[in-house]
Amino acid sequence: MKNRKKYILLLMLFLSATLGSFGKVLFFDTWHQIFDKKSVGFVFDSSVIMESPYELYFLKEEGEYDETYIDDHMAALWNDSIWLINSKYLKKNFSGDGSLLRGYVPFFFDDRVAYAVYKPIMKSFCNEEFYYIDFQKADVRKMSHKNLSVLLKDYPDLLMRYEGMKDYKKPRVIEEFFLEYIDRASQDYMRPCIVDIIN
Repeated sequence: MKNRKKYILLLMLFLSATLGSFGKVLFFDTWHQIFDKKSVGFVFDSSVIMESPYELYFLKEEGEYDETYIDDHMAALWNDSIWLINSKYLKKNFSGDGSLLRGYVPFFFDDRVAYAVYKPIMKSFCNEEFYYIDFQKADVRKMSHKNLSVLLKDYPDLLMRYEGMKDYKKPRVIEEFFLEYIDRASQDYMRPCIVDIIN
């Protein structure tokens, strides 16, 4: 869990440092393509417009003076290291809190779980917000103490520890137990894989 948090922090620092940068961007339209790393297309030297490290847009030059936003793909892989999910895809295919996201958003996934990390520009003083992508319910949920308690019902020991915390409503505690949930769910072989659910 600590390693996962450290990785998220390093990613955000990297994104901040590369504001307005260029690079190779691969685009994906399905989860099968993501897991197979078979992109539907790519753009070299695509301009990255970063409203914040949590909200990115890609701009493709069509001609000398023509530029268009690239916003019709499900996900993007920037410079072979940073995965971003398109908030439009989440809004179109999932109910819940996906409407709170904007642009391409950093996200993390493995065979069984996926979640996005976001921070609204107007709330720069707040912690990152975690958005769990529930494929079985076709739902995206921002992690609050109530939503986290619902998730943790899958693992009663985690739920008992979480709800026994004095500060269980505080963002840092929600984050800690959410990442513990992700680690546990990732190793739970009784959970279906994402590609099996979407099939």
